[in-house]
Amino acid sequence: MTLNFKTLLDQLEIVDPEIIDLRSWVVSSLGNTAVIQGILNRQCENRDQTNCYSCEEEGTCLVITGIAHLDLGEINTAIKNLENGSQQFRSKDETWNSIIGQILLGKAYDKSNNNHQALIEYKKALKLLTENYIRFHANDYDELAKARLLKSELDTFVTQPYKPHPATAMHDHNHQPVAAPPNANNKAHLSLFAFPIYGTVTAGPDGELQINPVENTATLVSRVELEGHLFDLFSLGHTTSSDRQVTLIPQESYGWAKVRGLSMNGWAPPLNENDFILFHETPSANHNDFVIVSSRDPSGDLTYLVKKYDSHARQFLSNSTDTSRTYPPIPLDDEHKIFGVVIAVAKPASK
Repeated sequence: MTLNFKTLLDQLEIVDPEIIDLRSWVVSSLGNTAVIQGILNRQCENRDQTNCYSCEEEGTCLVITGIAHLDLGEINTAIKNLENGSQQFRSKDETWNSIIGQILLGKAYDKSNNNHQALIEYKKALKLLTENYIRFHANDYDELAKARLLKSELDTFVTQPYKPHPATAMHDHNHQPVAAPPNANNKAHLSLFAFPIYGTVTAGPDGELQINPVENTATLVSRVELEGHLFDLFSLGHTTSSDRQVTLIPQESYGWAKVRGLSMNGWAPPLNENDFILFHETPSANHNDFVIVSSRDPSGDLTYLVKKYDSHARQFLSNSTDTSRTYPPIPLDDEHKIFGVVIAVAKPASK
């Protein structure tokens, strides 16, 4: 099995005859811009932003149209459709389709030159295939043979060399005194994944733990320890002004990065030297998001910068209190791409 877009689409398990026809139409038309655009125009007539009115298999519809968008070079729209389609598969426990959707999403990231995120998606697919699908179908010869064939091909994707994860520091190579942290009233709290509460435990010889959980509740963290020091957390968006909550989602890939330099200390809140930023990996961003930008230097190596994204001008902006030098905008182009969106900044904790 060659893991190209056509063979992967053929692997989707589909029941609805209209979606089967849609798949055949897209597969046979890849590379034909006019036909693919016509297919998308037709499909969009049957849906709004959240719902499809023509079928019960929205996951497969989203994945197929995602590949159509990818064929037109509309990579961000394609990735969004593939992510939404994969979410539909997971919500309906469609394990095989989830695996195929994850691989297609990885190939879309590959096409956008986001090799790191592609590797993450391939590993997710391989884990689901190995730990779930193959184990569950251990006594079904046909399904097991199909799964093992896919695994042998997917193994080659996972073992390919990829660019490493960016270093933990974001540089603009300028070191000067930094601005004051934001007001303490703006502190946020980090909402981690839900853990069950099992009730009370008696601290005595007859203590008994209630077996069934009473409820699931998120773990809220008001301070974090990084490199042996305590930091307060401040939200950079994706939260309401009332609760200042920064919520982590299990399906996302997150990371911390340390800020170096002064090019971003003029924003509110300022991103100062030695602050840490919390980001999630994604190739797209909204207007005015703080983002991590991958930048390829003349030698071909990747470096990483933190900037603010101006989607209207398609460029990345600095804002600095440093008047000794200028920080010109950086264009969004083949040499400068979005690697992740910053959702919070951690500043040295107040006493």
